[in-house]
Amino acid sequence: MATCTGGVQVAWPGGTREREAGMRGLVPALLRRHANVPDEDQVVPQELTAFVHDHIDRLETLHVLLLLQATAPRPWSIRDVSVERQSSAYSAEISLRQLHRAGLLARDERGRFRFEPRAARLAEQTAWLVSWYQARPSSVIALIFSARRAST
Repeated sequence: MATCTGGVQVAWPGGTREREAGMRGLVPALLRRHANVPDEDQVVPQELTAFVHDHIDRLETLHVLLLLQATAPRPWSIRDVSVERQSSAYSAEISLRQLHRAGLLARDERGRFRFEPRAARLAEQTAWLVSWYQARPSSVIALIFSARRAST
């Protein structure tokens, strides 16, 4: 008997070699079943591509945007974001400032940020991005990294 991730018990006939070979074969099958593979027939719309390239400079920035959008209208300090994201204060600050410059976040008198796009269209585009990221995360991540490669 062998225990897989999640505590599933799997019985493999034979000895240790057969069990190890069986486990190696099982892991890729489990990963294939749950992998987020971009849908080849679904091309990312140009407007969404432009939004990502214009406003999301790195994956951390996307995750900060998702956090603040999901918790709006709560204000977040740099420290709060860094603790929640388990990242450095410096990294959180870079992302928050980027999103603020992009017009996606407002900043209060105490220096805290909240999701409050300066235009309705930015709020719509953010909702669209969230939807795409939930359905096709690898497509959105590829957009972010393609923009970074193009700018270097």
